[in-house]
Amino acid sequence: MPVLLSVGVNKLGIDFGPSVGFLLSSRLKNDAGTIEYKFFDETFDFGFVAGLGYDITPKIHILTRYYLGIASVKNLLYADQFNNKTEVDYRNRTLQIGLAYKLN
Repeated sequence: MPVLLSVGVNKLGIDFGPSVGFLLSSRLKNDAGTIEYKFFDETFDFGFVAGLGYDITPKIHILTRYYLGIASVKNLLYADQFNNKTEVDYRNRTLQIGLAYKLN
């Protein structure tokens, strides 16, 4: 759920703000069927969104946004053959491309 500040200059729009997400479901499918289990460590995600948009016509708007996750959604500890351990922290990153139609 993003909460964005949008600033428009002529036909160009700039968006920026925080975003919060909640995991509703997580499952893995294999050849034997569907196995339900929790893949992610966290059910909460927090980050920031920044984007640009452009009015093609007075009613049609194209946009692109990038989401940068701040909160970790999965932590894993890896060990190599010499037992050197490395912790890996997974965070969400998303590129969004959209097309909007203005009603008013």
